[in-house]
Amino acid sequence: MAHQTITDRRRQQRIVFCVAAAAFIFQFEAFMVNVSLPTMAGELDATTTEISFIVLAYLTAATVTFVPFGKLGDRMGLKRTFVGSCVALAGGTLLSALSPSLWVLVTSRAIQGIGVGGMATLAYAMIPAWLPQDKTGWGYGHLNMAAGVGMLAGVPFGSVVAQVASWRWIFFSNLPFIAFLAAFAWFNLPDDSENRETPAPFDGVGLALFSTILASSAIGFSLGFNLGWTSAPILTAVALAATAAVAMTVRQRIFKRPFFSAGLFSGPGFVPSLLVLCLVRTVLGGIIFLAPFYLAVSCRLSAVGSGLIFLAYPAAYAPVGPRAGRLADRIGSKPLVLSATLFGACACLLFRVFVENGDAAITVLFLLAMGGAMGTFFSPNHKYSMQCARDANEGEAASLMPLALNAGTVFGVSAFETVFARGFPGGAVHLKHTDFSLDPTLIALANHGFSNAFLLGFGILLAAAVIALTCYRAAEVRDRV
Repeated sequence: MAHQTITDRRRQQRIVFCVAAAAFIFQFEAFMVNVSLPTMAGELDATTTEISFIVLAYLTAATVTFVPFGKLGDRMGLKRTFVGSCVALAGGTLLSALSPSLWVLVTSRAIQGIGVGGMATLAYAMIPAWLPQDKTGWGYGHLNMAAGVGMLAGVPFGSVVAQVASWRWIFFSNLPFIAFLAAFAWFNLPDDSENRETPAPFDGVGLALFSTILASSAIGFSLGFNLGWTSAPILTAVALAATAAVAMTVRQRIFKRPFFSAGLFSGPGFVPSLLVLCLVRTVLGGIIFLAPFYLAVSCRLSAVGSGLIFLAYPAAYAPVGPRAGRLADRIGSKPLVLSATLFGACACLLFRVFVENGDAAITVLFLLAMGGAMGTFFSPNHKYSMQCARDANEGEAASLMPLALNAGTVFGVSAFETVFARGFPGGAVHLKHTDFSLDPTLIALANHGFSNAFLLGFGILLAAAVIALTCYRAAEVRDRV
């Protein structure tokens, strides 16, 4: 699709505001609901596994939505699709607030996920579509800053609202902001509906198969430890994902019906940038999952104390993003991506050395270091990915970035849990049921598990740095010529 580059400073700022607002909502919604899950479980009389579906439905629906909405943005225009996503999110948010039962809430959260997934995808696409190339890092920087602020605000907001009012007000309070964003986007984003190319036929079968692969994989990885890797639901999810993958391969090889647009992955550096993004998010997802357990078990902190310490990560992450984006516009993405992945790897390795101390101050320093590293990484890497993508497939290419992020999060939780379980039998999910006062050696076992997990983080980030060092060069040379 051909897009008009916006040169007016005020219009650029309005575009970036919509992008940043979408990123803020995505993270704010996720974090504030997560901290409110115990309250929801009590009021809805739900078990731990049942209440997890509130988060799983949201993330799975968003993951399945990314690519279809990217294609839809290329067909119908970014503005219309973005506003439609805002409307879907508003509808799902209202239904969530009014849900009379757990499973109605789960369904409503899936509708929310569809809306927020579309918003996130189109936010990634709007920056390179409408901003000059020397401003894309600046745009992605504000996107990542807003995501960090969403994390930072979501935890205390969700905690306070759930405590002083009903959890329903978590959703009610979001509605005015979502409605404002939809109206603001409608009146301020460029109208690109007339610039779209003749759309390819809609591939409903391909979409169904691709969605089955993503949904089944997400459910399998997310619930594997709770339900057991050899349980019937997990084996069924694996079988569905494998069957759908075989069917997609057959359609592509025999009937010549590829789901992705031709040439989408042909840009030099595009696939490596997505792989690096997924690897980095794998480590971050694992850290976000394990860090609260470490603070509770090894540092002996309460839930409130752990939550306050964990705010060190978004506090460091949020202000770094815009600066990293602007720097990427000046010096290129590769040096920043390489330095961020290496710095994060060193932070994981050093923290592993001090894991057994159970020192909250060292944990704060580690979270600050990781927040700074991740803030430095994401904006330049997003800029680089879209530089490597073909202009005709910007929406579809942009959809693969949040897809890689979500996939990394799911894989990270599963991988870190698996490695942790090698040092602490039963895994992190059993920590809250363990009385460490009865046997002090259990803390040593837990610390051994944490040590193994952060060593894994070091290895994964080191692999990401090697890929960036060896595979990013060709595209950067191409961009300079």
